[in-house]
Amino acid sequence: MINVFGAIANGLLLAATLTYRPLRNSTACILLAHCILVDLFITLCTEPGLILVTYFGPDYIPPNFCQAWGGIMFGFVFVDNWSHTVLAINRFIAAIFPHQYKQVTTKRTLVMAVVFPWLISILLNFFPTAKIGMTYDALRS
Repeated sequence: MINVFGAIANGLLLAATLTYRPLRNSTACILLAHCILVDLFITLCTEPGLILVTYFGPDYIPPNFCQAWGGIMFGFVFVDNWSHTVLAINRFIAAIFPHQYKQVTTKRTLVMAVVFPWLISILLNFFPTAKIGMTYDALRS
């Protein structure tokens, strides 16, 4: 039930961000929309999937599923955390250094700010998903 409310709230927030002119014209709009989209995906896909995995337990789920699901779930959680961090840094620069903000937020910088969380997530999830050094395993009761 909480995921339904979260999905509705994220959908409304995304609609407001993309249609309200002051937000849409802001240089941080792309970062804000990126955070909302990742949150929306987590709310609609990864959290319900996690509930199903927990509900059915390891007896009904193939062992390799945990590897794939762990990579997807933790991948999006890492992207979400790093996206919010990048957005917070962007807003910090806007608040503390308003005169230099336009110079810092070029199109190239904003593209890197969206791509960076994905690269970090891939780097952090590659090894456990590929079973190198550590793995995502089902909990056995």
